Amino acid sequence: VKLDCFVLEQVCKDIQRWKQDGLPLVPISVNVSRRDFIESGCIDKQYQIVEKYNIDHSLIHMEVTESLYSENTDLIISQVKRTQEMGFVIEMDDFGAGYSSLGSLSTFPLNVLKLDISFVRNIVKNEIVIENIIKMAHRMGLLVIAEGAETVEQFKILRTLGCDYIQGYYFSKPLPVKEFEAYLKK
Repeated sequence: VKLDCFVLEQVCKDIQRWKQDGLPLVPISVNVSRRDFIESGCIDKQYQIVEKYNIDHSLIHMEVTESLYSENTDLIISQVKRTQEMGFVIEMDDFGAGYSSLGSLSTFPLNVLKLDISFVRNIVKNEIVIENIIKMAHRMGLLVIAEGAETVEQFKILRTLGCDYIQGYYFSKPLPVKEFEAYLKK
């Protein structure tokens, strides 16, 4: 919980600095654990951190895993809905890597599905699965991010299939903050 708050505060400091420096502002995803949603007052503390730096809530994407909803489902769902109502985007990371039930997916408060990298690594073999996940997500009003695009072929297939956002080495390797700032300036 302390680590999650530390990371969130650092992200808010960075966004505030980019805003002051006139850099383009892009949403940043931060991991939020099940414990953050269960522990009393933890999510409120995270809201307070964002408010302290006067960051537009839409710039903070709360990234959760499929396992978030495996226990204490009613409590978790109510906390996540409250988080969405405050303007934060909820992303389900590594979708398809676990054992989620597609039947219960529609009951989870989400804004974005992030396809697990394993789908993209074997994109030719998984193309029909990816296409149908994207179609399903769109019918549910969700955006889709594909993780792990490394080649022009992967990029083109994902774009053709209607993937909303694509991330991976095709664009850039992970960057230290100063290099990321230079990347934003481009």
